[in-house]
Amino acid sequence: MCIRDSYTGATEARALDELARLPGCEVRVSLDGRRTRLHAKAWLFHRRSGFGSAYVGSANLSGAVEIGMMGTALCTPIADAGHDVRLVGTMLDTAWVEAMKRDRIHPKVGVPLPDAVRVYDLTELDAALQGVSMVGVGVSSSGVRWAAEVLGSRILPEIPVIAVTKGLEQGEAGELRVLPDVFREALPEAKRGMQPCAIAGPCIAGELARRVPTAVVFTGRDRAALEQFATAFSTPYYHIRVSTDVVAVEVCAALKNAYAMAVGIGAGVHERMGGRASPVAHHNYEAAVFAPACIELGQLLRMLG
Repeated sequence: MCIRDSYTGATEARALDELARLPGCEVRVSLDGRRTRLHAKAWLFHRRSGFGSAYVGSANLSGAVEIGMMGTALCTPIADAGHDVRLVGTMLDTAWVEAMKRDRIHPKVGVPLPDAVRVYDLTELDAALQGVSMVGVGVSSSGVRWAAEVLGSRILPEIPVIAVTKGLEQGEAGELRVLPDVFREALPEAKRGMQPCAIAGPCIAGELARRVPTAVVFTGRDRAALEQFATAFSTPYYHIRVSTDVVAVEVCAALKNAYAMAVGIGAGVHERMGGRASPVAHHNYEAAVFAPACIELGQLLRMLG
């Protein structure tokens, strides 16, 4: 197995060391962040029994400068619900922000932006935040602390924040932490009473931007803020449930892709053996993988409280 990764310069050296120790695994690090980047998602679980599990989820190549697909897609239901939306790129998005200002379309989503959406460069953040009633965050998991630092000095404590970012952060002692808590910790001390919310799918950006019926969960510890977001974002095609069980929703959102990939191996094995789509395939195999995935999720949720 060969893994190349230059994604935002955020790859942890100890993760690469762990991968390099695995039998048959070769790790190569590309330092070319100008042309393409690989965003590889993987999890390694170590157990006291001496056995462990490795899950490799989705991986995608993206341009070196890219404004988020999901953050852009989320603008559609918000605008359709009757709100003005200000879409702000990061320091990595300058070229794409210029293109979207000019063409009014995200190059990868491929759908025109609603008229109520205005696009801003990061240097225009202060202007974009003028008079806003709520803030959404769509950075990668490695950018959550940066986003909290940038926004923390600019927004009032009463402005609710919600993020589409998925993932878990591993601390120095190996503990896993959900990203709303990571965001809150990175805020200025005077604003750490804020309770950021999060959005969990499954939800595909390209479908949401095309107004395909979608169901999501909004989670957070402030139910009033959740209800405020749900009321503001809901449309006839964007259906929202709310939950204050932040750990459960965030853990499941982070790991579902890896488990889905593991279950999907059954279809690949069936095809490799010459099988065709039919009621008799490798569904028993898929079920056998699905059951321990559910068990492991439950164990992890209990460990995280």
